[in-house]
Amino acid sequence: MVVSLIIGCETVPKKTEPTTLEINPRNAAAYYNRASAYYNKGRFDLAIADFSKAVEINPKIREDISKALGFER
Repeated sequence: MVVSLIIGCETVPKKTEPTTLEINPRNAAAYYNRASAYYNKGRFDLAIADFSKAVEINPKIREDISKALGFER
């Protein structure tokens, strides 16, 4: 769970609970979801890293990534 604090004009998240990846770093779906969020924000470098990690953990997720990015076979 993340609680946002407003400091000046900037919203800063305050971490209150562990993330899914901190609990289970082998969770391919969590990497996929975070990569999708990065992709939607235009943070392609971070998206590629997380998509790659998701595929490393679960190669079957490659097809889901292709569909999500519009690269269906």
